Amino acid sequence: FSLESHEEAIHDRLRSKGSYGRAVEAIGYFSGRVDVKASICLNTENHGHVEEYILFADSLGIRDIRFMSVIPTPRNGHLVLTDEQRKTCCQGIDDLTGEVEAQLRIMSSLATAAGVDFCSALDLSGLAINPKGELIFCCDIGGKGATLGSLEHEKFEYLARRGEEVSAYLRTSRKNCLEAGRVSDGFGTCNFCNRILREQATA
Repeated sequence: FSLESHEEAIHDRLRSKGSYGRAVEAIGYFSGRVDVKASICLNTENHGHVEEYILFADSLGIRDIRFMSVIPTPRNGHLVLTDEQRKTCCQGIDDLTGEVEAQLRIMSSLATAAGVDFCSALDLSGLAINPKGELIFCCDIGGKGATLGSLEHEKFEYLARRGEEVSAYLRTSRKNCLEAGRVSDGFGTCNFCNRILREQATA
């Protein structure tokens, strides 16, 4: 379910009038029957209530919350968060991770600078296989992506866990750069991740 706020007025303003009540009613119906997941697209209208949102969603029985952010387009500039607002949101999510039953997931559109170059690799919604039969962290099949291992010699489950480790390492590296104000050219592209992974491989 897309649930954009714990407050009816904000959700309905972002979605449509009356949609909040229908969403909450449906969540109540499914909760306890199946695992309910929710996503919120953080923006200038709802970013200031991350903690309240998490506690509310958890109380509804939602067990997986995905935090995204608005990707800039020519029409939505007024909704786009600053990098400082993104960091504050991520910190609020981190503070409640493990404190509620719901699993909290920071998606790459929130973790990357300015929300550009949304990347399925960073949030592990996709892995790729190159022509050599190797599982790689990103879809850069030209050899610059992180090779997790060969499917010919290793089990997919093991390599997928390796992908989780790579994702955590890269997201921490990106967060550290943001906090230190060290956002260089290419930060929102594959170049940043590939450089970090090359440095890790040669360390």
